[in-house]
Amino acid sequence: WEVDVEGVLNGNILTVGTSDVTLTAKWSVSDDAVAKIGYDYYTSVADAILNAKEDDIVEIIKDQEEDVTNDKNITLNLGGYTLTGEFINTGILRLVNGTITNPNGVGILNRKTLTLGENDGSIEMEDIIIKGTTIGRETDSITIPRVEQQQPVKTDTDSTIAIGTDTDTNVPPITTDTSRTTDRGQIEESNFMVQTSTSTSCVEWSAPDNETTVEIRVTNNTSSEQVLTSVIDKLPRGFVYKTNSTSLNGQTLSESNINIEQTGETVKLTFQEGSGWTFTPGETKIITFTVQAGENALSGTENNKNEVSATTPQIPLNPTTLQAMSTITVAQDCQNPTAVPDTPAKQPDTGLFDSTASRIFLGILITVVGWIIYSRPSGQILAKNVLDSKQYKSLQMTSWKIFNKKK
Repeated sequence: WEVDVEGVLNGNILTVGTSDVTLTAKWSVSDDAVAKIGYDYYTSVADAILNAKEDDIVEIIKDQEEDVTNDKNITLNLGGYTLTGEFINTGILRLVNGTITNPNGVGILNRKTLTLGENDGSIEMEDIIIKGTTIGRETDSITIPRVEQQQPVKTDTDSTIAIGTDTDTNVPPITTDTSRTTDRGQIEESNFMVQTSTSTSCVEWSAPDNETTVEIRVTNNTSSEQVLTSVIDKLPRGFVYKTNSTSLNGQTLSESNINIEQTGETVKLTFQEGSGWTFTPGETKIITFTVQAGENALSGTENNKNEVSATTPQIPLNPTTLQAMSTITVAQDCQNPTAVPDTPAKQPDTGLFDSTASRIFLGILITVVGWIIYSRPSGQILAKNVLDSKQYKSLQMTSWKIFNKKK
C-alpha cells in the first residue's frame, strides 16, 4: 500500500484489515506554515499561541516577521530561528533557543513572568539572543536560569530579576527605563511629574491684592524623548483668568493655545500646542499665568483648590504623577485672614405684620371692607357718615392748607 498525504499527517486515518500490510506515507508541510504544536501546524506564531493549551510547547520552524503577544503559560522554542517584531508577554513564558529582535524598539516587553532559557542548565549563552532591550514592569519577573551572559535587562524599580545558580553572574547593570517605541515609532510609556504652586498664599476680593500667579511644572522623568499633549487647570470657584498673562519657559504663550471653558462660576483652562510639546530626557517645562479672585470666590482655604492634570499619548507609568493640586486662601484682609468678613446690618423686626399669616389676614380684611362699602347699602351709609364727620372735614381742611391753599 502506498498513500500520498498532502498537508499535515495528523488527522488522516487509514483503516486496514488484519492482513500484513506495508504502509508508506508521504506527506509535506505547507510552505505557509511557520509554527507548530506537536503535529499541528499554523501559518503564524500568533495563531499557534491562540490555539496553545496550558504548558504547550510552541515551536517556530522558520524565520518570521510579525508582532506577537502571549497571554498563556507556554514554552516558545524558536528552533534557532529569528522572530522579528514587537513581542509583548502578559502571561507565563519560557523562551528558548533562538533570536528575538525588533529593529524599531524593545526586543521584549514583559508584563508578567518571563524565563529566558530552561531551568535544567542546558541553555548556553548563544542559545538566547535578544537584539534590543528586555523591559519588565512593576511586580514583573524576569528569570535568567544558568545563563553565562545576558543582554541588558531593564526593569522598573520594583521588578524582580532572578539569576540561576552555578553561573557567571556578570550581568550588565540594571537600569530604569519606562519608554519604548512600536513599529510606528510612537513612544508608548511615559513618566511625567506634574507640580503646581501659586506666588501668594492669600488673595483678597478687591484690587490690587486679588491676583496671584499660578506656576505649573512638568518634568520628563525618563531617559527617552516624550510627548505631552495638553495641560488642564481647573481654577477654584469664582476665580477668573487674566488675559494675555501666560508664558511657557519665560516666553509669551499665544492665547490661541489656550481654551477657556466656564461652567457656572468655575473656569477650566486647557493649554495645548499643535500635536503636543516634545520633552527631551529629564527636561522641565514651566507654564505661568495670572488669575484673579472674583466677587463670587469662596472665603477660606479648604474650598479653593487649584487642580492641574496633564494628558499624554503614551501609557503613563504612574497616572497619579500626571495630577497635582494646590490651595489658596481668600480673605477680606490677608494680613488677618481669619477675620470674619463684614456683613450688612440686619434691619430690626417691627413685629407688625412680620408673619405671613398676619399679612394674609390684613389683605382679606381690606378686600371685605371694600366690597361692603362698594356693593352693600349699609356700606354706602357708613361711607357717607365718615365723609360727613367733623374729623374727616378737619383732616380735609388741613390737607388743603398744605397742598391746595387757593381752595
